[in-house]
Amino acid sequence: MSATAAELIQTVDCDRLVAAGRSLIYWRNPFISGLTFAAGILAFYLVGVKGYSTITLLAYAAMGHIFCRFLYANAKTVLVELKVMEARKPIVIPDEFVTEEQLASLLPALTKAANSALSASLRLLLGECDLFHGSFNPLVFQWLAGLYALALASRLLGTTGLLFVAFLGASLLPKLYELKQKEIDALALRAHASVGQLVELLKEQAGLLLGKAKEATKAATSKVKEGKTEAEVKKDD
Repeated sequence: MSATAAELIQTVDCDRLVAAGRSLIYWRNPFISGLTFAAGILAFYLVGVKGYSTITLLAYAAMGHIFCRFLYANAKTVLVELKVMEARKPIVIPDEFVTEEQLASLLPALTKAANSALSASLRLLLGECDLFHGSFNPLVFQWLAGLYALALASRLLGTTGLLFVAFLGASLLPKLYELKQKEIDALALRAHASVGQLVELLKEQAGLLLGKAKEATKAATSKVKEGKTEAEVKKDD
């Protein structure tokens, strides 16, 4: 006897979805992961090589799913009448999928995440990183570097090529990391140490440049004041 839709919905939670996603990218079930990987490769082939639109592929996929379910439902009815297979309880579609209590329990976490995201976004849009007063915000430089890398990669590979590389990375890198975790962690530590040293060196050089700029500004200001004073003295004479 098949479970009702309400029972299926109750068994689906975030933890199970995360576990299913981890199982997929870590190839716990090679058949499911391989089938998903093959479907992704086929989709990128049709879009990148054959020139199909992404909307076209999504429409075909949805149409194929609905048509197959239609055939299955009617074929099952015929087979039950012919006594080839046993009758099963139909899936009951509930009118209520989520309750107010379930949504209310998520509001604190959603509110915190929204406030954090909006605050970081506004700081980023305003470019809040006043080096002259010691207010260093690494988020600005991280986003600048990330956006430049994204723009350069998209220019070299194109949108479809960039998404294909991201798909390959999401499909293969987690399993590769699981197999070579020690070696990758060692390389990551070395790279992190090197980047940290480079950042400290840049901060030091930036501090020196800012110090020299402040000294030059003070000297120029003092010269301007001296020039004004001399001009006023000459006028008085």
